Amino acid sequence: MNREDSVRRHSSTRELGPSDLALMSIEQHSPAYSATPSTPRYEMFSNCTFGPSIYGQMKYKNLGKSGLKVPLIAMGAWNAFGGRLSEHVAEELITTAYENGVNYFDTGDAFVNGRCEVLLGSIIKKRGWLRNTFIISTKLFWNTGPSYTGPNSSLSRKMLIESLESSLRRLQLRYVDIVIINKLDNMCPMEEIVRAMAYIIDRGLALYWGTSRWSPTHIMEAFSIARQFNCPPPTCEQMEYHMFNRDKMEIYMPELHHKLGIGSMIWSPFSMNSDDGIGLISRTSLKVEQKFSSKITELNPIFSKLSCDISQFTIAWILKNENVDCVFISPRNLDQLYLLLNSLKLLPKLNSASLDEVERILDNRPSVRKANPGQNSRGDVPNNGSGPEAISSKPREMTIHL
Repeated sequence: MNREDSVRRHSSTRELGPSDLALMSIEQHSPAYSATPSTPRYEMFSNCTFGPSIYGQMKYKNLGKSGLKVPLIAMGAWNAFGGRLSEHVAEELITTAYENGVNYFDTGDAFVNGRCEVLLGSIIKKRGWLRNTFIISTKLFWNTGPSYTGPNSSLSRKMLIESLESSLRRLQLRYVDIVIINKLDNMCPMEEIVRAMAYIIDRGLALYWGTSRWSPTHIMEAFSIARQFNCPPPTCEQMEYHMFNRDKMEIYMPELHHKLGIGSMIWSPFSMNSDDGIGLISRTSLKVEQKFSSKITELNPIFSKLSCDISQFTIAWILKNENVDCVFISPRNLDQLYLLLNSLKLLPKLNSASLDEVERILDNRPSVRKANPGQNSRGDVPNNGSGPEAISSKPREMTIHL
């Protein structure tokens, strides 16, 4: 007796759970993708990879050097999720994503002033999924949203603990898998932050903690203090990374990944569909398409050759970086969800020739060079009065003192 027959034989005596459904095969001619299979508008996806299987064709990676496995594509429940979508559409998106292996959902307490957490929590409770089948992370914004208390607001131990407890009430969960601190408070000692995270993890309110919009230097400092006082170190950094924003991810994060085990969770205005929540993190990123419209126009022939759009290509391009663990998406409907999920099909097509052509058009690859003894901190050679200052001819080149 095979596993499928075993599941069907026992289904008459108990209700099937998600783990049981994952064992059952999908009929070859069943309608693809739709959360409501009878809906004909999803027939356009009948030749695509993703279907109604619980885990489908999704791939998973360890988050940094932790044991937590996350999908290559995760759902971002940001402003659009709680502000623009109806409860029915939001539930349909979350459910369909979960059924296609996207079992990681990221949100934050400042997105629509906490409404995103409330909506995500109610959907999860309504669906009745087993807690060990999905991952939840939430960001704590100390300078905006429900956590902001006015001029005296800070990234203190008091704020961190009380804000996370409030988020858990909105999410209707006993714990979150990852709590992320958005933006460092320079007036708060790093030791206080690290010890507060250790307290939160010891109490079981979160399993891991990470950072967002932290500089590599501050991540290193937090890691060192955590090791000094035997506290859990940060596990990941959530950051912006795409074809037009590359320095941090390609220059600094590889070292943090290989030496400290820091994972990289990526968002971009293209994968996030220009979500309004990006404005809470980076106001300039919402205008990236306008700023680099000429470069995008040059890339259009490559998009046409690969039969994709810029959002699909961006996701695939990001995932070609071996130090990236997952990419967040923010679809507005099921059509967009399947479109973004099938970005994984582009990975085998992005060969070295295609990537070289992209690099030729972008012409913005970050580089690192050793500073000469006569150079100052900017990499300039001091003027000795015999001529103009000698500066690098490559505007994207960055100087790192090794």
